[in-house]
Amino acid sequence: FYTFHKSKNPKNTQGDSLLFHDTNTLRIRNFGGAPLVINNLQINDTSKFAVSQINEVAFTGNEFPISVSPGTYIDVTVQFVEDVGKKGLREDTLTIYSNADNASTMRALMKGIYMERVEGIHEVNVLTIMQAFGFTTSMNGQPHPSSAYPSAESVDQGKQGDLVLSPTFVQADPSEPVRAFQLASFKGPGTAVAKLVEANSDAVIANFQFNYGTKWHQTFLPKRTNTATVIAYDEAKSIEEPFRLNMDGYLSSGGNPEGNKADEILGVRVYKAYDQNGKLIPYHYLVIQDYIMNGCGAGTANCDWNDNLYYFTNIKPATDPSIIATLNDTTIQAEIPFTYDVSRAYDKGYPGNKFTYTANLSNGSNLPVWLTLDSGTGMLSGTPPPNAPAFLTLYVTATDLNGIDVFDENATAFQIQIEGGGILDFEEIVWSSTTSQPDANTEAQTAVVNGKLYSFGGIDQRKSCCTPTDRAYVFDPVDESWTPLASMPAMNGTGHGGVTHSGFATDGVDIYFAGGYTADNNGTGQIFGTKEVWKYDVSENTYSRLIDLPEPLSSGGLEYLDGKLHWIGGTNLARDQDLGVHYVLDLSNLEAGWQPLASLPNPRHHVGSAVHGGEIYIFGGQQDDDEDLTTQKDVHRYDPATDQWEQMADMPQALSDIAGATFTYSDRIFILGGTTAFGEENYVDDVVAFNPLTNTWTKFTDMPAARASGIGGAIDSVLYYSTGHSETTFKGMLQER
Repeated sequence: FYTFHKSKNPKNTQGDSLLFHDTNTLRIRNFGGAPLVINNLQINDTSKFAVSQINEVAFTGNEFPISVSPGTYIDVTVQFVEDVGKKGLREDTLTIYSNADNASTMRALMKGIYMERVEGIHEVNVLTIMQAFGFTTSMNGQPHPSSAYPSAESVDQGKQGDLVLSPTFVQADPSEPVRAFQLASFKGPGTAVAKLVEANSDAVIANFQFNYGTKWHQTFLPKRTNTATVIAYDEAKSIEEPFRLNMDGYLSSGGNPEGNKADEILGVRVYKAYDQNGKLIPYHYLVIQDYIMNGCGAGTANCDWNDNLYYFTNIKPATDPSIIATLNDTTIQAEIPFTYDVSRAYDKGYPGNKFTYTANLSNGSNLPVWLTLDSGTGMLSGTPPPNAPAFLTLYVTATDLNGIDVFDENATAFQIQIEGGGILDFEEIVWSSTTSQPDANTEAQTAVVNGKLYSFGGIDQRKSCCTPTDRAYVFDPVDESWTPLASMPAMNGTGHGGVTHSGFATDGVDIYFAGGYTADNNGTGQIFGTKEVWKYDVSENTYSRLIDLPEPLSSGGLEYLDGKLHWIGGTNLARDQDLGVHYVLDLSNLEAGWQPLASLPNPRHHVGSAVHGGEIYIFGGQQDDDEDLTTQKDVHRYDPATDQWEQMADMPQALSDIAGATFTYSDRIFILGGTTAFGEENYVDDVVAFNPLTNTWTKFTDMPAARASGIGGAIDSVLYYSTGHSETTFKGMLQER
């Protein structure tokens, strides 16, 4: 993308011949290992734009083909040659034809502003200038607004386009410099000084100040001096206090250069920067300044608003968005429509900012299909069906235009009680097989995120027992396909990735895992525990290390609740202890590390675990290992508010190897398969569900085959179970009453 400007008659009112930005240089570099052959450079209309030089030698058109050796480049100079017509924007495309294997045809968009003369009525408006640079920022059809200080209401209603109102600004990212560039100047003779000043004085901050040469006052990208090759700009690595924008005497806080009328007129307007695709560029702003004197009306000569146009990067309004109220718990009725406004809890920080609202359940999963949050207004609405859970805990986040997330679990998390809800409205599951995993597996780990079932690690069936595999897959129920993911990271310092018997949890966005059996140094056996904790970034398909557990552990339960990870139970590195340990990691305060909480009353491992209604449940498991194991039927519920455990109704039968197939759906916690004792002959095909509200168990239709140590989850009212000493994947369709 290249921007140009030209005035046919460049003499100003003082008789000086002005300078303008009518050329650009395209550098074509060969990054490959063989010669790059350029066969042609083509411009559609050479009466507007033309190639004038190649490597600073006049272009004739007879140079082709041009060979560019590996690691070298050529410079192509393009000139804006338009010479007729009315003032305005011209566009064309330069097409590069070559033998490049990554793109044999490449195009560069060119935009130029043509003027017959300089100054006054011959100038173009500021909105056209923005468009010439590829910005789609809106002024709501008002390129010549009045100088009156806009009201906050008019800005928030969009009547001022993409304007923001903030008297002061701050550095957005302390690790990046604040930069400002002069994009254009269309003013009377002379230069203009841009600087950053203190919030309460005219003192310059961080020595941030620049101007341009006097012969550049009617063009794009004016240079620092009349003979300079560098455009007018400045930057500061660190600014530790709020600052105002001072554009040739006019301030972002309002008023005239004499310091009067600060609450009446505004000579510096700051607009959000939107790129050519209409996408907002965070922390980037277009700043326009006009010599409004003591005030001027819309469309008048002093309110043309094209005098100086600047581009600022890495700044933001000094007032951040915040939370101003608490979202209270609410009670609604099944089968009756309701609305609930979550926007009242938030303050945008400044006029012109906007929020995008998102919400998820406390276990990180998406909202049920009957519940909708309008991302623009923050209005929550829906009609709960009878089979809706009796309680839902919602986490609401407001994200502003710069990507700042506003959330507080004590203020913007709230509970919805559904009277007449909590009825699981099906009695039968119709099971069938779907696409198998690419590899047979057992002891894998899982999580459901964004309607997909993830499978990580497990025992490598391509090797002799029992080496963890680093393979990972994701199942998409839409096309019933398994897709490979990035290999799991090397753990325990062995150089080999993969894990079994690890605790897995999700916040609804990413996936966390802790502890487990890892591969040994030879990659042909296993180490029975690790301290390591990892995060899998779903969107990036990458892994990152978090804070270690206090000790090497495996076979415990890991759950995400209210921004924290809970590790519960498990066994030690020697596998000679049944543990009831309970550690918690606050993901918003990683430096604090894992902290102890109330221990699980019946120490055990190979448990099932789930979150329901803001509490953690631990199911079954075993004590001892292999031939000596004894399965358990205990169920315990943990209340994080009191840090206490409560024993619930026992499971219908003692089960172990259920960690990957215990999950919450609707008002129940489901457990699929498992084993009653050591040995494959003791695997079960049972499907049971626990109702936390009634403290009762229900048995549903059995799976097609007995399985243990597999993975499962619920997606859109369909239950899934995969692997478990097999590659088979079952799906269970819920049949309504």
